[in-house]
Amino acid sequence: GVAIITIAILASISLNAQYRLDRRAERENSRIEIARHLLAHDFSVVSSELRLTANLRLMQHYLDSGSAAQRDEMAQNFLVLARETGRYAQVRYLDATGQEIIRVNYNDAHPAIVPRGQLQDKSGRYFFRDTIKLKPGEIFVSPLDLNIEHDRLEIPYKPMIRFGMPLFDSSGRRKGILLFNYFGSELLQHFREAMSGGDP
Repeated sequence: GVAIITIAILASISLNAQYRLDRRAERENSRIEIARHLLAHDFSVVSSELRLTANLRLMQHYLDSGSAAQRDEMAQNFLVLARETGRYAQVRYLDATGQEIIRVNYNDAHPAIVPRGQLQDKSGRYFFRDTIKLKPGEIFVSPLDLNIEHDRLEIPYKPMIRFGMPLFDSSGRRKGILLFNYFGSELLQHFREAMSGGDP
């Protein structure tokens, strides 16, 4: 009799534990799905803004002419994008050699156009090499990594995801790349919030 009761109790405990595990797995899978949708949405927004900027008529005119006035006007557009979205640590145009031509830094919510004398050669960086060789309309997305300025790791650490597109003039000549440094901390925060789901 005692053996039967013991077996019944153990079976009940086992079923209860399995039920709790199944419920936890369901909750975790739901959170993963929510996090996946949030990250996909973030990536979609950045990709759309990248395409929109690349396809501005002013950008096309500048790529065709190389005009200093149009370059300065394009820099003002980059400045507005950085200020109004608050999503990008940097918005840049690099020429086909990897030299920064236009760069806007977010500067902790005080975006500014970087003076020409402070622009950097990024020809040796993987994100330039991987983006410049893409076909028209293709987008490069980097792994999450830390920002490097003047060959040194930037401190405090700033996790970044770089989104890039090759740029072509109206004759189809490869002119350079458009590059957005997206704040990885925002993406990580969205992921943390989705995965915690109110649980400590």
